[in-house]
Amino acid sequence: MTSMTFSLRRMARKLNWRVILQVLGFAVLFESVLLLLPMLVALIHKETAMVRALGITIAGTGIAGFLLSRVQPRKKNHFARDGLTAVGLIWLVLSAAGAIPFWISGEIPSYVDSFFCRQLL
Repeated sequence: MTSMTFSLRRMARKLNWRVILQVLGFAVLFESVLLLLPMLVALIHKETAMVRALGITIAGTGIAGFLLSRVQPRKKNHFARDGLTAVGLIWLVLSAAGAIPFWISGEIPSYVDSFFCRQLL
């Protein structure tokens, strides 16, 4: 068990975290721009709770994405393990951010249910 933990720590140190965070920032920033489309639809249909929830989410993801995209990597080179880590983190972070509007608006009462897209009947 200890050797496995040591191996994971050593491998995590080899990752180019600044490149990974910068890519993650661009993805989160792109999501905040794409969330403007459902906000437009919610405005057209006069769904005030969803407009408020989307506004909060857009502001949060926009700020986080902007700050993360400003991270400057020390080394420009990156390897497959960096890309794989970035893609895995992007999937998790975009899923977490995409669940926020449903939870804030009250459409899905539990954040865990909205994260896993489980609609309670």
